[in-house]
Amino acid sequence: MTGKATPQVISTDNPMVDQFYDNTQSNVIRITEDKLKVILLENKELINKKSNFWTPLVLLITLILALCTTEFKSFLSIPKEYWGGFFMFCTLGSVVWLGIELKKTKKILSTDELTDKIRAQNQPKPSK
Repeated sequence: MTGKATPQVISTDNPMVDQFYDNTQSNVIRITEDKLKVILLENKELINKKSNFWTPLVLLITLILALCTTEFKSFLSIPKEYWGGFFMFCTLGSVVWLGIELKKTKKILSTDELTDKIRAQNQPKPSK
């Protein structure tokens, strides 16, 4: 169905309603349950990774705040310089982790892309 359809005017017996417009034309995608499950399972990992960047982001913020506000002291026979270095190393690690997670979020399918993928799976394959 291509083109825009004009809304249908439906008469009503309700005295409070003059006219009732029916504009519910939409595209319908018919697909079998097993095909839909396969598509969703293939994309499940990408869908779940949409919010995985929060953990490294919050960790990075915490470590930056700790580095800015803490005066490291020797503890457990470890000199204060090593503690500062350890926190710097952890901060660098969470920057790398955040970068990896943000790169993964760019690969996540939007709802329109997933719908297009489902629609494409349902198209008949051209015969050779």
